[in-house]
This record gives sequence, C-alpha cells and structure tokens, in this order.
Amino acid sequence: MLLLLKLEKISGNFQFAELSLIFAELRWKIAEINRFFAE
Repeated sequence: MLLLLKLEKISGNFQFAELSLIFAELRWKIAEINRFFAE
C-alpha cells in the first residue's frame, strides 16, 4: 500500500517535471526573441 502511494507520488513528480521543462523552454524562447529585438 505504501509502495503504491510512493509510485503515485513519483509519477506525479514526473508530470510536474515535464511541465516545468515546457515552461523553461517557453521562457528560453521568449528570452531569445527579446534578445533579437534588443539588437
């Protein structure tokens, strides 16, 4: 039972990590666009 709960928490953390990766990529693209306009 406890192991199942741990596995659920781990998969939840993976989903969260995937989301933050997407947001990091978006921020990186926005920063690139800003650099492009700044020049």
